[in-house]
Amino acid sequence: MKNELAVSSFFPFWEKMEQRHRDLIENRTNRLELSPGRIIGGDDKSCLGLLLVISGRLKAFILSNQGREVSLYRLFERDICLFTASCTMNNMNFEIQFEVEKKTSVYQIPPDVVEEIQSESVEMAQYVVNLMTSRFSEVMWTIEQILFKSLDARLAAALIEQQAIDESDELIITHDMLAKQMGSAREVVTRTLNYLKSEGLVEIGRGKIKILDYNALYDIANRD
Repeated sequence: MKNELAVSSFFPFWEKMEQRHRDLIENRTNRLELSPGRIIGGDDKSCLGLLLVISGRLKAFILSNQGREVSLYRLFERDICLFTASCTMNNMNFEIQFEVEKKTSVYQIPPDVVEEIQSESVEMAQYVVNLMTSRFSEVMWTIEQILFKSLDARLAAALIEQQAIDESDELIITHDMLAKQMGSAREVVTRTLNYLKSEGLVEIGRGKIKILDYNALYDIANRD
């Protein structure tokens, strides 16, 4: 059986923290089981604090005023979900929501614990700043892709990313899911998929897409 990740393993500076801070984290941390399809954020205004991903997968996304979804990044095992603790951050008005894509287990460090330790521990404060910088870099990269890359290049990149996640050339994904992931219209994604199909790069089925020529897709994804 796979060994369970310890809370301490998420913090590379754990041994440098004061013992009382380590005790506070270990005594106040909860374990949560998140079901697929759950949305964190948006209408759910609760501030959960830091979520440490033990297993599973979360997708970060934003919604436009028109209701269009744009996927930003994904969180996997050993990742930390920072924006669920946004209530502890001053002037934080950037609303990111999270969708549970598969059954996910997390450790939850309550917001008051995060706030207390962050205000007293230089190591924790710097770690949060570094983590936030990394996440915003991912967000900016996604926005750059939307603004400056052609749709076929972005679609090819999305298929390659999904192939890596599923570890299979047969992707269980719909046109609508791809459109949300790319921040595009479903009809446009369908037309582009049909183009890739006509070129012999993919095979399209009901609720699934099979990659036939990975190398060609890779070339398209990196063309721009």
